[in-house]
Amino acid sequence: MVVDPLSAWLSSDELIGEGGHCLSWVNPAHPGYAYPELSGLLLSLLVRSGSAPARARQLHDALCVGASPDGVRRGATTYAFDTAMALRGVLEHRGEQGAGDFPAREWTATLVEAVGSGRGCAPAPPWRADTRWSLAFGAHEAKLAGALVPADRLGLPGAADAVDRLRDGTVALQEPDGRFRVHALSPLTYLHAHCYAVEGLLMAGGADEAVRAGVAWLAQVQRPDGGFPAWAGPYEGDNPLRTDVTAQAVRLFRLVDPTGYASEVAAGSAFLLSCVHPDGGVRYEPGSEDRTAWPTIFAAQALAPDGHVLRAVRGSDLV
Repeated sequence: MVVDPLSAWLSSDELIGEGGHCLSWVNPAHPGYAYPELSGLLLSLLVRSGSAPARARQLHDALCVGASPDGVRRGATTYAFDTAMALRGVLEHRGEQGAGDFPAREWTATLVEAVGSGRGCAPAPPWRADTRWSLAFGAHEAKLAGALVPADRLGLPGAADAVDRLRDGTVALQEPDGRFRVHALSPLTYLHAHCYAVEGLLMAGGADEAVRAGVAWLAQVQRPDGGFPAWAGPYEGDNPLRTDVTAQAVRLFRLVDPTGYASEVAAGSAFLLSCVHPDGGVRYEPGSEDRTAWPTIFAAQALAPDGHVLRAVRGSDLV
């Protein structure tokens, strides 16, 4: 089971938009949008928790009906990360039924090509040091392993080699202090992407030292109130505390060393609870009225009682 009151909101009609997809956030003054990446993440959570099977089926069907053969698109752009989150959710929901009529082979080929070419989206813009993290093939793409590992179990071509390349490429982005840079041309660390890098390495396996260093670095940058900033490195702009990275960090602390990081878990959990909106969902950052889906999905795992959802020190338990 997932933690209340988050579980009810995550399966509510308020969050699931027209067409059956999860919305990015709920805020009447700042409306969200249908987000297949989040539909995949939420579907994975519901499969793990065994809750809301009808809602899980709705998310599954929304991802499958009319699926583009090259992956998940935002406008005219296909994103490898979005594709991986959606593919993983569908494969997990189907379980032993496998891919079936879903274009799993084609979507896996999109991910394999992305890893091989180092392009996180297509068409891909030219990279610069300040290229937005989600437009570059960077640290966050490590989490493609979450879809490539089950794709390999299905015998889909290229998946195993892509996992190995992802692991090596991600480790190359790690600084001596343990933080992962946004991408190869950036000196900065976006903590949300840093956590995706650690999560992806856990899913890929074989990078224990990098995982431990990445989690230890998180403990060093946690703020006294338990929250985590958005950015690190030579960053000079506004640096608000964010609930997405806080929930991700708590999950990683619990997975890697729940005893050694007990104080960090307690502080991070308290921060997350302070950001739960009375109408359901987790605020994106303190004071925001955006009740945001992905921090809530992560927080449902971060705050789950011992023995639920995060069952072992395995990246496969993470959504």
